Amino acid sequence: MTPDPAPGAGSLLDVLASVLEMPAEEVAARLGESFFGLGGTSLDAMEVVDRAEEELGLTVDVGHLLGMAPLSTVLAACVPARVPPSAPAADRRPVLPEQESFLSAERLIGAPMHHVSGAELTGPLDEEALREAVRLLVARHESLRTVFEETEDGHLRHVLPDWRPGLVRLEPPGTAGGDPVAAVHAELARTSADLLADGGRPAVAFVLTRFADRHHLLSLVVHRALADGWSIGLLWRELTGRYAALTAPAGPAVPVVPPGPGAVVSGPGAASGGSAVPDLGGEAPAPSPDLLLDRWADLAATGDLDRLTRRRVEQLGGFPPIVELPGDLPRPAEFDFRGSRLTFTLDARTRDAAERSAGRAGVTVTAVLLAAWQLVVARRCAMDRFLVGVGVARRDRASATRLVAPCVRTVPIRCVIDDAEPVEEYLRRTARAVAEGVVSADVPLGVISRGLPGGRAMADRRRVPLLQITFSAQETVLPEQVRAGGLTVRYHEAFTGLVAADAGLSVLRWDPTPRLALDHATAVLTAAEARVLAEALRAALRGFDSGHGRPLARVRTIPARQRRWLRRRRGPLLVVG
Repeated sequence: MTPDPAPGAGSLLDVLASVLEMPAEEVAARLGESFFGLGGTSLDAMEVVDRAEEELGLTVDVGHLLGMAPLSTVLAACVPARVPPSAPAADRRPVLPEQESFLSAERLIGAPMHHVSGAELTGPLDEEALREAVRLLVARHESLRTVFEETEDGHLRHVLPDWRPGLVRLEPPGTAGGDPVAAVHAELARTSADLLADGGRPAVAFVLTRFADRHHLLSLVVHRALADGWSIGLLWRELTGRYAALTAPAGPAVPVVPPGPGAVVSGPGAASGGSAVPDLGGEAPAPSPDLLLDRWADLAATGDLDRLTRRRVEQLGGFPPIVELPGDLPRPAEFDFRGSRLTFTLDARTRDAAERSAGRAGVTVTAVLLAAWQLVVARRCAMDRFLVGVGVARRDRASATRLVAPCVRTVPIRCVIDDAEPVEEYLRRTARAVAEGVVSADVPLGVISRGLPGGRAMADRRRVPLLQITFSAQETVLPEQVRAGGLTVRYHEAFTGLVAADAGLSVLRWDPTPRLALDHATAVLTAAEARVLAEALRAALRGFDSGHGRPLARVRTIPARQRRWLRRRRGPLLVVG
């Protein structure tokens, strides 16, 4: 039986048709299919959520949209959108749960938890315009003016009414013919604790390095408790747009934030803390992180949080709390969070294979990549069920897509390997498991761990509790390169050397060439073992394609080259996987 559509669902049908770039009549005729089955992507889903709230005043259930639910269910689940409240005027505010986690983890491991990213600027640079663009950016986003204060009961947020970080100048370190951008970012990763030393200032710094007259690097160093990867993309997008507007020959008097995820909020924005309102040059403030606290309070007040917690603990019960990747290194006595990153690409053949598999199963390419990573781990560990930590962004409202805050929560996802199951059904099972996790993303991981038998069985500190294998696929807010105010701007992201799991796969970019990263704890896996896992991932992606319609058991995760080597060493009967 098809659910009755909610009021306004007809207009939402037009939004869906516009985003999917197909006639509304065709969408209406295919309401029994999922959003991804009609060719939607994760970024498309966020656009639907954004436009539904802004244009129609409706909230779309992101769990249904990102899952395998038919579009008819999505339409029926729409409810009137809640107007985002203004931030409270109190000087001191509670921190978000994610912020408390980052601050506590930093104290525990004794290492700074900072993002380092940069914009490489080629061309004539107007430093005065750049300083003004930075000032307006900081004034608009309260997270960039936030100081954390520690109390007996935890941390509080203090939003400064006005703060101007300026530009920190850095002499380029010697590279001996190497990559100058990588050298600067390695230096910033090493010295970020000193650069962002508290002193009552926000943990944010804009660092300008001059390589030559027409070659500069602007780096952003920011604490992870203030911004996630999506936030950093928003900041660079806005900063680039402001600089372009300020340097335009006949540009507007007020810089304009470019359209898209970084656009100016059209509704009431969140005022900054204290009595003074920063000078935004006529722009509305960006949304406040209090949006997430309000959501949490609503869930707790209605009892939905308790219900979600009980259901999630029930769903995850029976899954082993430990995944141990075999390797040459003995498990260290204490997990030190130190890691290394292997960045690799996928060739055209592998990319096409992944996209074909996604199309056949009616899921996203992201789900295919996660399924391949799970299969690689399962074959290496000889496990048929375990948990994988998947980064889920809690940005299910239009205002939250413009929010600078740590919105990503690592959610345990159920992985079940059934070798008799057809490949396409395994891919769909993976997509359903992710959607299940998205629905429960508001439940803190610590609460889940305490509710699971053995979930906190890490008293020996030898591994990260519950989630030793992770996966993330950050949405690409930024192109690789843009033009702005006479400059060519190329964006860079640095790896700071910290990991939160034994091994984690990240999808850094899919277009035009897929670029992935395998982060691994250096005390657990060697660089050679990480390379083997990357090769195994490529083999699994190609195996999904060649083995479509056949049992999962037919998908190999050992590349042909490695199989030949194993046969020479062990004999053909011992080669599995």
